[in-house]
Amino acid sequence: MTSAINGKVCATAGGAHFTFDNDGRFSYDGLWQSSGSFTLADNAVVVTFDSGLQRAFEISKRDGALYMEQTRILCTAKQ
Repeated sequence: MTSAINGKVCATAGGAHFTFDNDGRFSYDGLWQSSGSFTLADNAVVVTFDSGLQRAFEISKRDGALYMEQTRILCTAKQ
């Protein structure tokens, strides 16, 4: 399931964007901006921010929709 975000741009209904590049780079553009790297684990994406802070976000699928933690996301191929 976590492979559903690799190489994708994922957006929330509130307009935040998470970019997961095929080369393992991560960026977030929403209430603030940040970047770093990511790895995929079973049902989670582990992000290491450029600051060194590391955090795991649970990825799940409910009722046909993809969620990162409790937030519904829509992921499309990165262009």
